[in-house]
Amino acid sequence: MSKENEPEKTIRLTMTEDEAKLVANACEFYARIKMGQFKEIIWNFLDIQLPTDDYCQRQEKLEDLLYQAREVLYPDLGRYIGTSYGYGKFKDADRAFDVYQLLRIAYGVNKYPLLPNSHPDMEVKIGNEWKKLAFGPGGMQWR
Repeated sequence: MSKENEPEKTIRLTMTEDEAKLVANACEFYARIKMGQFKEIIWNFLDIQLPTDDYCQRQEKLEDLLYQAREVLYPDLGRYIGTSYGYGKFKDADRAFDVYQLLRIAYGVNKYPLLPNSHPDMEVKIGNEWKKLAFGPGGMQWR
């Protein structure tokens, strides 16, 4: 049997809400960078608490360097800040973004996710009780 035909292995993790937020943020960051949103690097790492006298100059230099890197990796995106491939170009980025959205729901951000791919129902432990969150045409439903 080829790997393509094998059922996907299921793994159940237990983590604190803070750990889930950390994993969700890492998944979102990975997905956005892979989709071409290199400005996320600046937003996530250029700390305003660093000396501010040259903050704008450092931000401009970073933007220029990141756009040079993006131009090498993704020449068809151009230089406009708002361009990226978005959802649907890279399966691993799509999957990472889905994990981000599902974790976000698990720790209480009730935004309906963009999940164009099929996903199994998600289980979330609330107190001592496991609840299943199902996705379907009628929206999200706790079961």
